[in-house]
Amino acid sequence: MSFNDSGTEMKITDLKVAIIGNAPIVRITTDEGIDGVGAA
Repeated sequence: MSFNDSGTEMKITDLKVAIIGNAPIVRITTDEGIDGVGAA
């Protein structure tokens, strides 16, 4: 599914993982400049 105006799909450009205590923290960056952070 595409949300940008160019008609192409958003791509993940960077993925970083850190372990804090026993929980992994993940940060994803896209080519649209959108960042997302998740924890388990």
